Amino acid sequence: MVFYLQAQFSDDRCKCVCPQESNKNGSVPHIYIRDGVEPELCTCYNIVKRDDDYCLRCECLYESRNSTIIKVVVIFIMSGLGILVLYMAFLVVLDPLMSKRREAITDTVNQGDVTEIRELSNRGRSESYLGRVQQRWKEKVQEQRRNIYDRHSMLS
Repeated sequence: MVFYLQAQFSDDRCKCVCPQESNKNGSVPHIYIRDGVEPELCTCYNIVKRDDDYCLRCECLYESRNSTIIKVVVIFIMSGLGILVLYMAFLVVLDPLMSKRREAITDTVNQGDVTEIRELSNRGRSESYLGRVQQRWKEKVQEQRRNIYDRHSMLS
């Protein structure tokens, strides 16, 4: 069941801020707001409708906003958040698949066969500078694992 609700607001309003009357305690000002008022009619006499002495202390401002721009910005932010949530869900689904591949690579590394690691890491990818740097890093990690777990020594 879908309901269509129409909000009750307008893009233009007149806002009058008046101080408390002298016979009342407190410092909270009175705020009078009226929607749909022309800028020329945004005066204390038209909005507050009080005597001249009271209106001299009031400050009335005509305010205008563009709700279309606000709606576009909100839709843009919500779309961005939606894309991030979809990306997170994709990664959650993809992570178990990648962990199986990591386990296969780790098993291969533990067996000491570095050539298979090169074949797995270079499959579907050209031998670029980044690939070579990554391969050197993997070889160093493999050497460190052998030194720590097999020989029980640290690299200097």
